[in-house]
Amino acid sequence: MSAPQVPIVGIMSLILFGSVMLAGVVLIVVGFRGRSSWSNPYCMKCKYDLRGRAPEETASCPECGADLAGRKAVGFVRHGRRSKLIVLGVCVILLPFVLGAVSLFAMWQFSSTGSHNLSGQANSAVLAYIQNHMDDSRGWDELADRIRNGTLSAAEAERALRDLTQNMVAQRPNGWNEYLYWLDEFLEAGYNAGLFSDAAVIDFIDAYLGKAPRIEPLGRVLIGRRKLDVEVYFGSLGGMQSDINLPLEMLWVIDRVTIGGEPVELQYNDGAENGYGYATVVLPELSPGDYELEVTLDVAIVESRYLVGFDKGKASPDDWPAAIGRGPVSAKTKLTVRGMADEPVSLSIDPSLDPGADGLRVKHLVVQPERGKHRVTLELEVKDGLQTVLSYDVAIELGGQRHGLKSMYYHGRQNRQRSYRGLEQTLLLDELDESVTTADVILTPNPHHVFDRSEIDAVWGEPIVLEGVPMKRYDVQGNDNE
Repeated sequence: MSAPQVPIVGIMSLILFGSVMLAGVVLIVVGFRGRSSWSNPYCMKCKYDLRGRAPEETASCPECGADLAGRKAVGFVRHGRRSKLIVLGVCVILLPFVLGAVSLFAMWQFSSTGSHNLSGQANSAVLAYIQNHMDDSRGWDELADRIRNGTLSAAEAERALRDLTQNMVAQRPNGWNEYLYWLDEFLEAGYNAGLFSDAAVIDFIDAYLGKAPRIEPLGRVLIGRRKLDVEVYFGSLGGMQSDINLPLEMLWVIDRVTIGGEPVELQYNDGAENGYGYATVVLPELSPGDYELEVTLDVAIVESRYLVGFDKGKASPDDWPAAIGRGPVSAKTKLTVRGMADEPVSLSIDPSLDPGADGLRVKHLVVQPERGKHRVTLELEVKDGLQTVLSYDVAIELGGQRHGLKSMYYHGRQNRQRSYRGLEQTLLLDELDESVTTADVILTPNPHHVFDRSEIDAVWGEPIVLEGVPMKRYDVQGNDNE
């Protein structure tokens, strides 16, 4: 790879700057050194004036006692400081900085009073300017000022909002979802003045949030399953005023779900909260295969003032306040149904999945008394940052007897993202001999526990046995386990 090239203008600028600095320093040094001139004799040590004293009679300096017979003990030349050269040198050094400050001031002045000064231009010129400078707050602030002054018409304000909407859709078709700080003043002024039509506002919100909801991946569904949770993300219920300066909020609820074009029963379906909602779907009898699942939302944009004290998560859509816009929004995803004999997830001994000797360990193993019985609590811990997929049946052996626990799985991904279930297990025993102070933890690989996770196609296939794990017995009287 070739080395980056330094622009010749930059090199010349550095040479020029260094030359000017050097010239200034030389002038200052010469100025302080001064000009040489003949003078009366004087002591080189203390500068005492020896004028009128005969050399043969003055062996030492009357002031400091220095021996005047030595070489260079008496001086006859003085150097006078040259103030003008010192001042000139300082001016030369300051010159580049003064010129730079003047240039910056001139550029700032130009930006304020030059071609970017919008205050004296016609509305059409300002509208044309923001077309090419969409995120420049000066254009939008100028329009906001004109709205407040009554010099911008409703047609012109709506044109600005619609042009912005088209630009946003062209650049990010799936939604902007980034704080539009440069637009705050314009949106607030235009909406409060009633210059925007409801349709223009709805189109702008669609461009900002995106028109399509996002359905959480459903994973694989085993044949015969009767219920399915469908999770949906769309917009925000926290008040869009936090992101875009409009006094509006979005209400939505899952209105309809179809599988293969056929509607299915929604058993549980509350309103969305903070842009998230879900419904429990009653599944019909489905044969193995892939199906299209479509979710339709009932969406309304409502002014915030109507929602004071309103329970957005529990209220029925029939009770929603009057909206500036309301209608259905749909999204589709794939639903995969597998048969009982299908093995979509395999056991693997791929080294990339190997958790290693310390990848999975016991964090706590304790026994507590509970109503005359013994509650055993096992807490497993996965090494921080481990990237693998584990799916196990968990069992524990106590005093020679094996007891089955529940399942566990762990999925570690990049960027320290992970999902897991079953790392803490409990077991209630009628009897447990006081002499049992250790246990063996046996983990047997079972891919069935991640069957419904479509992003997983293989798990680590080797069993893990953690032998002789110390156990704290808080159920044994007098045993402090220290």
